[in-house]
Amino acid sequence: TSKMSFKSDATYYFHITLKSAQRHRNLKRHILPIILSLFLLPLHLFAQAPEKLELLPQMSHVVVLGDSNTWLGGDECDDEKGWTFHFKQTVRPASCRSYARSGATWSHTEKTCADTEEEVEVITDNNVIYNQYLRLRRDVLQGKQPRPTLLLIAAGTNDAWFSQKQRKGCLDNLKKANDNAKVNADSLLALDLSELTGLREAVLFNCLTIQRDFPQTRIVLLTPFQSVHAGLRPITLAGDCIEACARQLDIECFRQDKECCVKNLTEQKTKTYTTDGTHLNPTAARLIGQQLAKVLFPETNGFTH
Repeated sequence: TSKMSFKSDATYYFHITLKSAQRHRNLKRHILPIILSLFLLPLHLFAQAPEKLELLPQMSHVVVLGDSNTWLGGDECDDEKGWTFHFKQTVRPASCRSYARSGATWSHTEKTCADTEEEVEVITDNNVIYNQYLRLRRDVLQGKQPRPTLLLIAAGTNDAWFSQKQRKGCLDNLKKANDNAKVNADSLLALDLSELTGLREAVLFNCLTIQRDFPQTRIVLLTPFQSVHAGLRPITLAGDCIEACARQLDIECFRQDKECCVKNLTEQKTKTYTTDGTHLNPTAARLIGQQLAKVLFPETNGFTH
């Protein structure tokens, strides 16, 4: 309810109540009900408020976190090499900003710490989704970035790709973890950043943190695309883990590894939708950007305005 409509409703309610009271000789008896009604009305309206902000696409403030395939679209989502450009062109949101960086992972290392200053395009201890989120939160608090109504997190490729190198062990024991449907939010949020070396713990920690800080934001997790470099099995493991975390936290998830055009077998034979077997080419960027627009905002029909 807007401020204007709330004001008019309250004025109307006051006018009717006062008019009724004036019909009686003893106006004092009706002063208390009038005052109480004005306090109870806003309480009633707030009780009806939705938990999430359901806005039209053109009213949405979209923020994207992610790795290189998201980073290709640029911070302002204005580079047509990236899917975020085509998503933005299709949806036409009020704003669309990317904090994605090439090399970023969900999972941490024992040396990972909070860092809003490092801006790199390779895999490092601090090039993680959580630090992208900290930059977003900083900008929102400083008034540089609107509070997001839709937050897309597209990551997992580097966790799968480097699960035996810089992120060694991040995919271990995922089958056992996925079968555990109960999430202890307090225990997870109490973990130190250096303890989030597993993919599952990192995804849950990030999502719980965002839900706590931005409870009205619609969060959508995008699993990694199939990748020749990462291999099909690690990508599937990562996708299954991310989807399970989303389900446990009642968050939306879109399986890009299953639904999008990039397929390992095809890319191994001929680079049809990637430039190197992992990174999207302009054709794939356009198709996927429009596909995501249609999935997340069905009213757009996936076509550029």
